[in-house]
Amino acid sequence: MEHTFHIMQKGYTVCPENWGMVNESALYYRFYYVYGGSAWVYKDGRIMPLRAGYLYIFPVMNPYSLWHDPRHPLDVLWLHVEMAMAAFPELVCLKVNRGEVAEHLLEGMRGIVEKPGYGGELTQLFSVFLTVLNEEVPFREAESGRMQRVLKYMETRIGESVKVQELADFSGMERSYFSRKFKEVFRMPPLQYLMAMKMSMAARCLLQGGSVGQAAEAVGYADEKAFSRAFKAYMEMPPGKYKKIHSGGHVI
Repeated sequence: MEHTFHIMQKGYTVCPENWGMVNESALYYRFYYVYGGSAWVYKDGRIMPLRAGYLYIFPVMNPYSLWHDPRHPLDVLWLHVEMAMAAFPELVCLKVNRGEVAEHLLEGMRGIVEKPGYGGELTQLFSVFLTVLNEEVPFREAESGRMQRVLKYMETRIGESVKVQELADFSGMERSYFSRKFKEVFRMPPLQYLMAMKMSMAARCLLQGGSVGQAAEAVGYADEKAFSRAFKAYMEMPPGKYKKIHSGGHVI
């Protein structure tokens, strides 16, 4: 089975004392495989411990909070991954049994995740891991062919000012029906999804060494200040600060 994804950032980390986040609503999935420590997630009114030997997948654009006891810091293999927003609509918590294929793949990823020059191998391991994972936690059914074509259309016009009517016309649906159908599948209106795509692409540009101006241009903003305001509204920090924080160590 082939999977479309992009590993934005990754690492194996014993988290620093000040690690944690409040009402995080990321534009990517966080994959955590926990080795130890005392940490918790707060989501949908519930607090749940992050347990050693468990895999956690934190959903896209679906707020949660994370923290740990600095006396017993979280010890974790982590990856920030862009893939279909509908794949894991809710928090995934899965025990990984010793000796299983999934555990061997995770151990393989841990062994190379921070080694330079092993990006291709990591991508291959993660792709196999997703195939194994799909047997335990089936991904949400793929969007209809029509919706897949709409997403491709949005991607090719990421730098343009696309309107809902334009997307509806492309899909061959009436505008209000298209909007309802899109929200059913992706849990957000079309233009909110498009904005998420723009900010995700901008974040990737920044992490790959691009300037704020280059990131703005890549997603269709002629005005750098307008881009910075939009980016801050989604990421809760200006693009320059985001680049500084996420380009350094201890990004979890």
